[in-house]
Amino acid sequence: MGVVTTFLSDNPAILALAEDQNFRHFFKAYQFPALTNLGTAFGMGLIVCSYMYSLSPAMGRPLGAAVLIGLLGAVIGSVVSTRLMLIFTKKHFGIEAGLPPLEGEAAETPAGMRPVRHGGIGSRVMGAILEGGHSGVKMGVAIVPGVLVVCTLVMMLINGPSESGAYTGAAYEGIRLLPRLASKIDFILKPLFGFASPEAVGVP
Repeated sequence: MGVVTTFLSDNPAILALAEDQNFRHFFKAYQFPALTNLGTAFGMGLIVCSYMYSLSPAMGRPLGAAVLIGLLGAVIGSVVSTRLMLIFTKKHFGIEAGLPPLEGEAAETPAGMRPVRHGGIGSRVMGAILEGGHSGVKMGVAIVPGVLVVCTLVMMLINGPSESGAYTGAAYEGIRLLPRLASKIDFILKPLFGFASPEAVGVP
C-alpha cells in the first residue's frame, strides 16, 4: 500500500499511512522506519514515468523501454535501501518490540479485528471522507514550508545571473554554484547518469 500511494502521488503520502493505527499495527518497531525508503524510492513515480514517456515524439523514438528500465531501477534501489535500513533498525529496536499506539488511540487492537466507526453507513462514509481530508490538509501544511525552502535553495544554487551577467533582483537568479561543482566531476556524472548539462544535477 505504501508503494502504491507514493507511486500515484508523492513521497509524503506515506506519512498519512504512518498515522493510521490500522496500518501501523502490521509492523514491528524496527520495520516502521523502512517505510521512508519506500516513499523516497517510488514517490511521484507515475508522474515521472508519464512525463518521460510523453517526450517520445520530441526525441523521435519511443521511450517506453527507458521508462521501464528506470522503474526497474527504482524497484531494485528500494529493495536494497530498505534491506540496509532494516539492518540498522534491527540493531536499534530489536526484532520483538511493537509500535506504541498513537495518542488517543486504543492501546492494541485484538488480532483479526479492526476498529469500527460508530453510526450507520452514511455516517461512517462521511466521517472517513472528512478525516481523510483533514489529514491531507494537515500533511500539506506541514510539508509546504520545507518544500519551499529546499526548492528556493536549489534554484539559487543552480541558476545564474541575468543574460547580461548582472544581478537585477529578478526571479530565478542565483549564484550557479552546483553546475560549477558538477562540471568538475563531469567525467563521473556523464557515464553514470548521461547528463548532457551540469544543471541537471539539480534534479536529484
